[in-house]
Amino acid sequence: MRPDGRMAVFGLTGGIGSGKTEVGRVMALAGIPVIDADRISRVQAARGGPAFDGMVGEFGDDIVGPDGEIDREALAGIVFRAPDRLAALNRITHGLVMDEVNRRLGLLADMGKRAVMVEAALLVETGWDSDMDGLVVVTAPRETRIERVVKRDGVGADDVKRRIDAQMSQDDKAKRARWIIGNDSGLDELRRASIEVVVAIAMEGTL
Repeated sequence: MRPDGRMAVFGLTGGIGSGKTEVGRVMALAGIPVIDADRISRVQAARGGPAFDGMVGEFGDDIVGPDGEIDREALAGIVFRAPDRLAALNRITHGLVMDEVNRRLGLLADMGKRAVMVEAALLVETGWDSDMDGLVVVTAPRETRIERVVKRDGVGADDVKRRIDAQMSQDDKAKRARWIIGNDSGLDELRRASIEVVVAIAMEGTL
């Protein structure tokens, strides 16, 4: 706990293809509970979820795939081409995600957890990090990020570039960081750097 008895809340973010998901996985294995806001958003956007009807109402039936679920690539093709469309999506989803994250934070605090990590792509863009005890930003070279996402998602490089350009630059995010993890030297180095941050948090007495 912090000196005031409050559970310490840290943030984890990074642009698409940066490797923040792997960093979150390592931190969870090392003993820090990780709340994945992006995963929560995906669950809420599923058919029957609290965000589904609002998304379809805003963007139309064309974003619904043959399986009845949101076609994430079709949605991305809309929102990452126009800032106002991306803002509309965030208006639908952000409040719902924050409510669920806060609910989980409350549960973890009631369980006596001393520290927790909130992982989210838009942590800095929403200003959410300003209320946290520290921010971890994962960075990687632009071309490396493009290659990773093309391989992972099976999309074109131009689509990935549009997604990257629609996000806040990683340099601007890094200015807000307490810890920066550079993901440009392989998986083993990424994991080692992640553990170093866990150790730094533990040395503060919050684990």
